[in-house]
Amino acid sequence: MGTFARCYLMFTDQSRFLVVDQHAFHERIIYERLQRDRSLLQQSQRLLVPEALELAPASVAVLQERQADLKLRGFDFAIEGATTVLVNAVPSLLAGRDLNGLFEDLGEGLGDAGAGPGADLGIEATGVKEPTDSNGEMLRLLLANVACHAAVRAGEELPLNEVKQLVAEASTVDFYHNCPHGRRVLRWWSKAQVE
Repeated sequence: MGTFARCYLMFTDQSRFLVVDQHAFHERIIYERLQRDRSLLQQSQRLLVPEALELAPASVAVLQERQADLKLRGFDFAIEGATTVLVNAVPSLLAGRDLNGLFEDLGEGLGDAGAGPGADLGIEATGVKEPTDSNGEMLRLLLANVACHAAVRAGEELPLNEVKQLVAEASTVDFYHNCPHGRRVLRWWSKAQVE
């Protein structure tokens, strides 16, 4: 039917009305795409000019510990002091996105998930393997953060052809009613409820 506040997509069938959070919807689809094909992260985009990010020292320390693993996932960066990260390349699907927010989230998220000796992002030099942490939390958090930052944001206009592509792809995704970070993706209303 259209969009509301450049944030919600509206659909209807004969007896129900559906409102979809465009960011959560897009994020879930990208997350599922990454789950099926983790090589998408290895398609890296070099920045024309390296971008210097100022982050919390704790986040920089976590990123430094995970640097080799993240490099195999398309992230190329250098640590310059206790608070500066110099980004040279990111996975292609993150090109043009807010790198400061992304690296903050990675530093905090991977640290919260127990980054450090023995933690594993499911990566080895010869390719991809299953995570060795007990529940795959490290890899799940990495994929969720990448999907979140690659997805369209609230307030961004989503062209009709992209909406159609997402709707077509949505039939292959089990939404569990939430995005990977727990935000609800959609809500149905019956005609009676709308009335």
